[in-house]
Amino acid sequence: MLHHRLGFLLLLVTLGFGLSASLASAQVRLDSSFAFLNDPAKKFAVYVPSGYSPDVATKAMVAFHPLHANWGNSTTWCDILTPFAEENNLLLFCPDGGNDGRVDDAIDKAFTTALIDSVASWYSINPHKLFALGFSWGARATYTYGLDNAEKFAGFITIGAFINGTAQVGMNLLSRAQDKPFFIMHGDRDNTVNLATGFFPIRDALIDAGAQVNSLILQGVGHTIHFPDRDQRLTRAFRWVDSTSTALSVNIEDTPPLLPKPSFLLSNLPNPFHRSTQIRYVLDQPAAVRLTVYDIQGRRLAVLVDATKGPGRYEVPFDAALLSPGLYFYQLSAGRFHETKAMLLAR
Repeated sequence: MLHHRLGFLLLLVTLGFGLSASLASAQVRLDSSFAFLNDPAKKFAVYVPSGYSPDVATKAMVAFHPLHANWGNSTTWCDILTPFAEENNLLLFCPDGGNDGRVDDAIDKAFTTALIDSVASWYSINPHKLFALGFSWGARATYTYGLDNAEKFAGFITIGAFINGTAQVGMNLLSRAQDKPFFIMHGDRDNTVNLATGFFPIRDALIDAGAQVNSLILQGVGHTIHFPDRDQRLTRAFRWVDSTSTALSVNIEDTPPLLPKPSFLLSNLPNPFHRSTQIRYVLDQPAAVRLTVYDIQGRRLAVLVDATKGPGRYEVPFDAALLSPGLYFYQLSAGRFHETKAMLLAR
């Protein structure tokens, strides 16, 4: 099983997440929802390939749907990608963008993290083989969410990204693309997002950022996911991304965990706090550390640490003078492990 849950699990528990692991034991397809933040029924779809075995760590794909009247929901999007997932023995999970259809709002990003955590607790997922894929607005989310959480993903596939140059991604996120494999597709007759704005600028920016980039201009194809030989082309793209990411992955049996689970000895004192708190963590070996604070909507408020740290005990001050009283979360990423805790800002 995956040795960690990738963030916001505590958020699910706090908000009364109601699905149990028993649901996963015999499911091939799951279309469901759970209450999340201000949405009483946030939807998602999961497909489990016929070759799945709980005794084998399985590759997985997060798939972001487009902003589209027919395809822009988790159920239809999972239907479209099921043959591709089955062909490649991929656990497929699709978060739903909700009423506005955009899968990259703050609540949607937080929900995606929560869904990753949840699927990882139900199924045996290879922690070094989690990928992201998206079409149109979903490709935009693949860039923004994927690079903001680059440590989670082994590689990315984007099709017809709904972006204008690199503005929607930004240089800060692009700097996190180094060594990551990207396979980019775009139709040469795409009049919604043309090659000049949605393909060449992001491709070149990723190359400049040190990413490993492969690309395909789809001849005679407009802004659609239903292009000729789609599943075969997606399979070729995935197999390239998968094989390219092999050099970047680490066999979990070859490397001892950063610290024995269930925690990094991560805490904040005092809790509740009134204005400032000390967030404490312990490392037993060098690691690339990122300490981030989020609000309950999943919006990132601050990155307190983003550096390589050696073994030791650390205290990081957090001044919340400008924040309203309420519940907040802080997440520590260290190497391949993640831990999230809640902290309460009192009046």
